Amino acid sequence: NCKIITQMSNKVYIALTIGPIYKTISEAKRTRSVWAASYFFSWFIKRILEEAVNKGFHVFLPDTSLGKSKEKKYIGVNGSYGAGLYADRLYFIKDKKTNKSELQKIVETIIEEVEKLSNEEITKAFLKDYLNIHIIEKQISYNDIKGNDFPLSILNKALDNNELHQNFNFDFKKNELQVYFTNKTNAKVSFLSKDAFGEQNQRKFKSIPEIATKSFSRIPEFKGIYNKAINNDLKSKEDTNFIEELIKAELPILPHHKYFAVIYGDGDNIGKTLTAINEKNLDIKIFSKALFEFGVRAEVTIHTYGGNGIYLGGEDILIFAPVACVSQEKGNSLNTVFDLIKLLDIDFKDTVQKYATENQLSVPTMRYGLKISYYKHPLKETMSDAYKLMEEAKKNGKNAIKIRFQKHSGQYMQGLILKMNGKSTETIYNIIKYYCSKLNIPTFNNQDKNQKDKKVELLSSIIQNFRDENFFLLCSNAVENNTLDSLFSNFFNEDIHAETEIGVFLNHVKLLCESIIKDYAADLPNAKDNIYLTLRFIHFINSEIEN
Repeated sequence: NCKIITQMSNKVYIALTIGPIYKTISEAKRTRSVWAASYFFSWFIKRILEEAVNKGFHVFLPDTSLGKSKEKKYIGVNGSYGAGLYADRLYFIKDKKTNKSELQKIVETIIEEVEKLSNEEITKAFLKDYLNIHIIEKQISYNDIKGNDFPLSILNKALDNNELHQNFNFDFKKNELQVYFTNKTNAKVSFLSKDAFGEQNQRKFKSIPEIATKSFSRIPEFKGIYNKAINNDLKSKEDTNFIEELIKAELPILPHHKYFAVIYGDGDNIGKTLTAINEKNLDIKIFSKALFEFGVRAEVTIHTYGGNGIYLGGEDILIFAPVACVSQEKGNSLNTVFDLIKLLDIDFKDTVQKYATENQLSVPTMRYGLKISYYKHPLKETMSDAYKLMEEAKKNGKNAIKIRFQKHSGQYMQGLILKMNGKSTETIYNIIKYYCSKLNIPTFNNQDKNQKDKKVELLSSIIQNFRDENFFLLCSNAVENNTLDSLFSNFFNEDIHAETEIGVFLNHVKLLCESIIKDYAADLPNAKDNIYLTLRFIHFINSEIEN
């Protein structure tokens, strides 16, 4: 084993990283600019990889098939949904054809290509000043391997160190990238849009109001009106006026159509998995391919739901999505962001976790930060909050969803769903699905209005109960003493509570309380938050007026 590790490690590696990604994305003010900023760096890495493969470079990571143009599903996107799928780092092993100077030449070639493809709107001079492209060369011997270190971890530490000491040039009369991202992203002349969406590109990447109201594009009765409003909005070039256009067209806009979701996701325990791969002397490229395949599948899942994937590089994901959206397949039911996260976890299970399980490795998981905001809320702030929520999820046990739902009024509710608490997590998913799956649009609402009003009123009443600390303590004590049935019977003993539909609803709430309080016995404040958040979310999706 020592001999094998020595042979693997005693090589000269070359690694490349590109930036400034976060700075560029954070300066973007519109969804299409955020997408373009992310996609640009993914495209740049993809082109370097393609040229490196064409020149016979010895690629260490990622899987070399990702850089072959004939592999259609690994070039750009799977289909025409437009998410960037390439991470910001490449790794090579030095040999006769692979060296630092040749890699630098490839980078310069791609910079010239950008200038040409953008019709010199993005110049070589600007890119050379703006981009932070670091290339390191490092010999790694067996003696360099200490503790959990292995070639990839050593290279990443070296790249991290370079990124910490990089200099940013802020002295630009204009940021040519941002100008291009803003003005050309949705135009047929944009090389980024052509690469992402194909030569027959139309307006593909949606604004926040379009994302929030995506459901109407899937309902035959409203699709024509919706598309007309998009055309009017394009003429005015004012994305924030789009919902006003829909209201003028008398589409039945509900409160949740005025909200959008930003989701950040990241993998937990990936480092442990990589360490185990190294210890077992497995081919790390197969794991790299599994990560890439997760991105491909996730992209389809996001698009099918109705959202837009901004970045899907390995286990790192960024998504803009409607809070709820009509299903694409049948068009007669509603899915929510909780359905989306559940499906993304299934994609992760079928790719990355499958690889880890089959090879008896440490199994990684996904954590998410989910921020729900009003459509006029600053996008930059919502993105920042979602990222912070994802980081908080990591601090609170990983494999979790940290959620913050902020209303237009400034009121907010939040919760932390620990997915390892399988029973209560499934209960949360199921009760949201049960009460949010019907199309809550007046044209399609066959329920008796009085009955519906009673149900919404009752739900509001129960929500208020769970804001009361004393009521929640009564519930937690009742769960501990197996007397929750009696508590609910005493609190909800009016005639309306005996009606069939409402009785079923109360039973579901009781099940929700019991499963969450049991699973979060060591953290009752979070149990209270999760119950309140779940019920408030259901009320929100079913509301016809905002309150």
